[in-house]
Order: sequence, then structure tokens, then C-alpha cells
Amino acid sequence: MKVLFQVSEAEKIPLSYIAIKNMASQSDVENVIAVYSETGIFGVTNNHEKEIEDLLSNPKIQVYACGVAMKMNNFTEKDLAKGVKVAPISFHEIAKWQKEGYIYLRL
Repeated sequence: MKVLFQVSEAEKIPLSYIAIKNMASQSDVENVIAVYSETGIFGVTNNHEKEIEDLLSNPKIQVYACGVAMKMNNFTEKDLAKGVKVAPISFHEIAKWQKEGYIYLRL
């Protein structure tokens, strides 16, 4: 199973770290992709380096920041936690992964 999380609300950021890590720990889960967009973008900034490092220590997990949300908040790649990739348009990224068979979950 391949799972895609969209984290689009700042208040869901703490839950996202737990949910993503727990999902990736399941034996029937091959890959987990997390896309942080809208106000969720604050969950992948460098002040959350420890949480992102913990997620990315699992090779099943990939983390993306929405490029549009970055622009709206005047963020650059230097503002992101190490290892976070940039998805220029999160909706396009989400659609792409869904087309490849990922199950979509929104937090």
C-alpha cells in the first residue's frame, strides 16, 4: 500500500508527525508521502528540523513543501528543514501521486 498525506492546517502539524510515522511503521505500507501545504507549510520549516529528521530517518517516508505556500509566506528552501523537497504546486503533486496509486488522506 502507498499512502499520501496532505497536511494543510497548522493545528494538524503535531498530529501529522505521529500519523505519518505510525502509517510508515505498518508492514503492508510500502511508501508514505507527506505534502505540507496552506498553513501546514509551517510544519516543514527549519524550526521543526528534529521532527522532520525523525520522519525522514524512515526510508519509506518522503516529505514535500508546497511551493505556492512557500511563496505566500516568503519562504525559500533555506527556511525548510533538511531533506524536505519542494513541490512547485501541491495540488499537481497530489494528483500525480494519486494517479500512481497512492491512497489520499487529508489531515
